[in-house]
Amino acid sequence: YALYKTGGEKALPFLIKLLGSHVDNFAQPVITKFGESAVEPLLKAARSENLLMRANALRALAMLRSEKAFAMLIEALKDKDWQIVDAAAEVICLYEDTTAVEALLRVLETGESVVKGHAVKSLGRLRDRRAVKPLIELLLQYDDDSTLPRVEAAEALGAIGDEAAIETLLLCLLDDDSWVRRACARALALFKHNRHITDALVRAVEDSDGEVGEAAAISLADIGDGRAAQMLIKVLNFPGYDLEEYAGAFGRMPGDIGPGAIARLRQLHLPETVEFFLQILEKNSDFKEHAVCALGEIGDKRAIEPLRKLLKSHDPWDRMDAAAALVRLGDEEAAGMLLKALQNGNEKERDAAAYAIVESPHAELLPQILDALENDIPLVRVLAAEALVKLADKHAPTALLAALKDSNSYVRQKTIRTIAEVRERKAVEPLIEQLACDPDDDVRHAAQEALHEITGRNFGWNYQRWRRWYEKHKEQ
Repeated sequence: YALYKTGGEKALPFLIKLLGSHVDNFAQPVITKFGESAVEPLLKAARSENLLMRANALRALAMLRSEKAFAMLIEALKDKDWQIVDAAAEVICLYEDTTAVEALLRVLETGESVVKGHAVKSLGRLRDRRAVKPLIELLLQYDDDSTLPRVEAAEALGAIGDEAAIETLLLCLLDDDSWVRRACARALALFKHNRHITDALVRAVEDSDGEVGEAAAISLADIGDGRAAQMLIKVLNFPGYDLEEYAGAFGRMPGDIGPGAIARLRQLHLPETVEFFLQILEKNSDFKEHAVCALGEIGDKRAIEPLRKLLKSHDPWDRMDAAAALVRLGDEEAAGMLLKALQNGNEKERDAAAYAIVESPHAELLPQILDALENDIPLVRVLAAEALVKLADKHAPTALLAALKDSNSYVRQKTIRTIAEVRERKAVEPLIEQLACDPDDDVRHAAQEALHEITGRNFGWNYQRWRRWYEKHKEQ
């Protein structure tokens, strides 16, 4: 990156050479900053005798969505060297061009395990139904090296969404390989509500592998099955919650698994989960924060007294989380407690109060949420911008655009994901500039994905092509 900043175009030949060295992963994204001026040197590098340089040049060309490179990538899928085939299989899906499907299917027949995995992932992203039968056949293969390709095949079948795959996915939900079972549980969530699917997922909650059970329960929630809350609670397996039925079912202790399940249970906002969340408070478990926030979001009055008890905790984070939840339940004293902590508390209390306010936002505390946009803690700044979006506040677009310029790369990356979720069109031009100017490659990757989601266009990391498109369409 320093070479790019100081050397400009003069640094490009040296950076191209680095594609054939041990620092290739650092050189690739930096080279994309040169945009279309890098295409011809990369095309030349893609014909090099150095296999590593060839493979990395192909990857960089795909990142730039070079139209000249697409035919080269198709040919690379037939190469005699597996490294070249692997590179092409990994990135050709970025073009979203289904003419690559036949070449990718040939890789499934001849490629090595790792190469097959990338080919399958590309087929899933291209979502072409021609791939369904070969992917089903791959999912049913059993050998020592088949786990990764089979997992990718299950996920690709879910992404394609052809109902012809349902029977095989249900069968493999009973597979000997727990990784395959977990992938099938996730994939089945992507199909329309089907009683055969939901009944099979309910049975999978009892799987001997806790992560498979968790994936099945989360899938039930994603499908919208009425049994989802019960199954999520079952997976979390807290001793004391219907002890005879749940405790020890999987031989796990509380906290061993469950972050995904507890977060998904919280998102359901169901009154029937209140008793479970209250028991989490009594057990003082690792999931207490989720429980407190969930009780505030559900809005059930049964939570008021237990949350008030938590206001006496020695831990300022517990006190502030409880206060924020009580504000949502209409407790004016709790609002005063938060404001007092923000104004007069010690550093730990101020941090805890700021975090609680933005993690469980309420319109009554809007001025404090706006103040949190300038908080010293990066996570609080991120959550403050997200809180404004949740509250549908008029300040949200301005806050998101300002957060794109935050000094912390985590804040910028998380903000970009929020922008993509809400399709904030005012952010298109700043995101294009992020591609050219941001020093963090993860932020740039997030920016190009967000641009694709918001605009439907697919120019990858190619700043010049995005800029030309924007100048032509900005009035729209």
